[in-house]
Amino acid sequence: METVPFGIIGCGYRGRELAELCAKHNLPLVAIADEDPAQANRLAQALEVHAQGFWPRDETPEQLLISPDINAVIIATPTDTHFAVVAAAAAAGKHILCEKPLALTPEECEALGDICREYGVRLSVGSQCRLWGVPAFVKTELLPKLGEIHAIVMSRMVNTPEIALLGWRTDIKRNPLGQLMDHHIHNVDLLNWMFGAGKVIAAEMSIGKHVKWDFPDQYHAILAYHSSYGGKRALCSFIASEVSMADEWSLTVDGENGTLKVPAITFLQHVLERNPMTIRYEGGQEERFTPDLPTENPNLTQLRRFLHAIATGGPVDVTAKEAAAAVRIIEDIDRLAVRL
Repeated sequence: METVPFGIIGCGYRGRELAELCAKHNLPLVAIADEDPAQANRLAQALEVHAQGFWPRDETPEQLLISPDINAVIIATPTDTHFAVVAAAAAAGKHILCEKPLALTPEECEALGDICREYGVRLSVGSQCRLWGVPAFVKTELLPKLGEIHAIVMSRMVNTPEIALLGWRTDIKRNPLGQLMDHHIHNVDLLNWMFGAGKVIAAEMSIGKHVKWDFPDQYHAILAYHSSYGGKRALCSFIASEVSMADEWSLTVDGENGTLKVPAITFLQHVLERNPMTIRYEGGQEERFTPDLPTENPNLTQLRRFLHAIATGGPVDVTAKEAAAAVRIIEDIDRLAVRL
């Protein structure tokens, strides 16, 4: 496969994680940039790559983007900067993998798709949960067994530590939908990927432990999906919490042939072994599933697949249209939610 040298813009938690992964596995990362030049330089020295300075947030990272030896960029900056940085990268002729969410509104997501097409560059959006072994197995192997889908329950109950909510994530002007957008968009993306684009019917929200930031951290929504498996409308109960000690992400799907229970949406084999997937059929018999999951880090797989798509002209994993559909659902959940 042809080598695609690339840079990373953003050296915060996510950017650092990706940069260290690239260095560990010898991916062709040649430059990094950050709004804090000192942070970029420290990380660059640690990774033995050349830091290219990231200008202030309201400008563009010109130095990195004009580098002729960089064909693509990974964008891991705060969400409210994505539109400007993606647009600048496209104008510079760089192919782009942008962390989710692609932008703060579905209209901005769609506009970025148009901009990238105009400049002839590829745009993919980071949503590595699709590459986790369990969701992929559910989509390809288990959902077809159920026949027509009647009802869906997606529940993600986590306890986000305050350290993960520092900086821009708790600035309501920069991150107006809080963790619903920043975290639980993964849940929505998986639902859309499995069942087609959904529509929000009703929602409610409340504040638990994040009172000091005035961010709702518990949501319950009812979504409607026209499933690929049968085609009729299926209602989905969507539960998202940031204040639960349960630390679980589960899926239940009722179909005409039986009920699928996925106790743990995971990429870890030992977690799946403790929490096997099951289908209970109409006659009462039960089938258990513990397939062998991929052993590679899903973040690494996502990077490899992006670079392969650029080198070969193949499809990217997540398009701007798909990103817009997920952001639209998040936006509608917040807009329609009754505050308890």
